[in-house]
Amino acid sequence: MSVKPEEAQPRDLANEVDQLSQGLPNDDTNLINRYIGWVSSVQRMLRHYYVSTDLTRLHTTRYWHLHDLMHVQGSRRIPEMVRDEAEVQCDWLKREADDLQQRADRFGEYPTAMLVIVDTNIFLHGELFDQIPWRAWLPVKEPIQLIVPIRVIDELDSQKFRGEKPRARKALRALLQMTDERPNVAASMGDGVTIETYVPSGPRQEMASGDTEILDTCEEIRTFSGRNVTVLTRDVGMDLRARNAGFLAVLKGLDDSRETTDG
Repeated sequence: MSVKPEEAQPRDLANEVDQLSQGLPNDDTNLINRYIGWVSSVQRMLRHYYVSTDLTRLHTTRYWHLHDLMHVQGSRRIPEMVRDEAEVQCDWLKREADDLQQRADRFGEYPTAMLVIVDTNIFLHGELFDQIPWRAWLPVKEPIQLIVPIRVIDELDSQKFRGEKPRARKALRALLQMTDERPNVAASMGDGVTIETYVPSGPRQEMASGDTEILDTCEEIRTFSGRNVTVLTRDVGMDLRARNAGFLAVLKGLDDSRETTDG
């Protein structure tokens, strides 16, 4: 499966700036304008892929220096500076393209699977995580792909030193055993159910609200997979936030017969 964004593909933009650096025009102002326009195109494209992403690396010190030189004529170093900056950004964008393709391929491995994001409270309350009857909880015929975001792992880690210490430790131990301690790799639990952790590559923007960060992960996965995702939770607030954001949701705990699938 390939990502099909509305904007230009990352590799196309990388090739574009690479070509710009190879065939530099004589007009310094035009050259800088072309490069700054390319940076704007990259920002729009990356915002399409990532819900929360740090785009400051596009605005380097050299970028702002070029920006300031836009109306200065006759600087012999302008072509050299644009070429150097373009090469740096081209290499970075190609790495981003590889990462995006790997994510798209990852969620295309099971194209008919039900994608289920597991909330932290599923680990801490009710049935022990490794004893949950997944097929009873999620009564679908399709394969089930359970995904545990890194924010959930962090929250379980923090609970090891608080009130849910024994339960959090058991849950983490069970999860590590199920996934063979390998992030971003689906491990079979039998009966058509797989489980994996979701650890994004590169810098991560950790948010104060765990629900917000988990829902942002849902949005990223929906973008890469081209399918909707289901949030499995015991928290009414998360259930409501997930459905309000257009995701499917299954709420356990209040009434296990209640399942919300309207997004």
